[in-house]
Amino acid sequence: MGLDLHNPGHAKLSLLCEGINILPEATQELGTKFTEWTNSYNNSSQKLKEGINVIPEEFILPEDVVCGVRYRPSSPWKMHFDKSKYFLTYDDEYICEINLPPRPAFYSKTLSNGEPIVHYVTTYSVYAIGIFLNRQCHLWKDKMPCAFCSIAPTSNNFHNSHETPPQEKIIEAIKTIQESDPRFNYLEISSGSLSDYDKGFSEALELVKKIKPSLKKDMKIHTLVQPPHNFDLLKMLELVDEPTFAMEIWNPELFKEIVPGKEHFYGREKFLELFKEGTRLFGKGKLSCQFIAGLEPLESLIEGIHKVAEIGAVPQQAVFHPDLGTKLANKEPPSLEFEIEVIKTLRDVYKKYNYKPYRHTCRRSSPDGEAYKGYFDNL
Repeated sequence: MGLDLHNPGHAKLSLLCEGINILPEATQELGTKFTEWTNSYNNSSQKLKEGINVIPEEFILPEDVVCGVRYRPSSPWKMHFDKSKYFLTYDDEYICEINLPPRPAFYSKTLSNGEPIVHYVTTYSVYAIGIFLNRQCHLWKDKMPCAFCSIAPTSNNFHNSHETPPQEKIIEAIKTIQESDPRFNYLEISSGSLSDYDKGFSEALELVKKIKPSLKKDMKIHTLVQPPHNFDLLKMLELVDEPTFAMEIWNPELFKEIVPGKEHFYGREKFLELFKEGTRLFGKGKLSCQFIAGLEPLESLIEGIHKVAEIGAVPQQAVFHPDLGTKLANKEPPSLEFEIEVIKTLRDVYKKYNYKPYRHTCRRSSPDGEAYKGYFDNL
């Protein structure tokens, strides 16, 4: 059975693989009424066409399915606006009406020092706020960046955020956001890698420790940071609801080729030891392992999904997007056929082990949450 684009989970999978063309009239309320794209740490869209000055970060499909925007002018998907309604077509056939996230109140607020809050905190989804602790990565400085990573070119092109934001200002920002924007129920903390992995990990988790007492009860914390060499530090993850580590690639040879810095400074085998130790400390299903879908053969990715699940970590995917300024800028995203097999595998693994993917209600860059919620059960 193929995809049913009127199924919002299926539509999201297709949109992440094929991208979307956005018509100029569909951008007029961005930055005022609705949330515009702001720099976080990557740029997954192609160069904007004439007449397009801003695009959304995401939109909301039927049944509250959150989907990230990957701007591709040649895509069969189009985003339209007509008579106060936003809607999608595929090959000019009407698919569904969509909603755009209201622009957060904190996008117009400042801190006590007069700086805009968005210099410290941004949105990672309609229901998630994000903190990026280090907007550079030592792997770029050491000339061993991940082949898909655009953290350095994105940071160099956009200067609206602190490279290393002070923690006291982050804490002030989060308190202000919770008072003005009650819709947010996830806090994501991520970071580029410091050369001292134990220091980078500890700094991120110390921030969690400082900030957690001020969070509302339903606010969950997700972390995506470089793991430590010293596994004794993993005990700090007790305060984190959904800790994730990005192994990225399963195939040993492609791991060396695509993520050379991770191989050189950490190592593929140490990632596996990390997940085993995390399972020993916290039990199965606490830690997540992120792969990039579309950069290795389907067979090896599926093998990795099963192996990681057996160890006790929750396998997850980010659907590959070619970012400007990276070694893989000209590589195509995975095909629909490829991604369908990946999502079927994840669906079955989540059921077998009773695993829940992180931010399953609002992660915009992956259809894993929709697999968990049953949108692909009939595939």
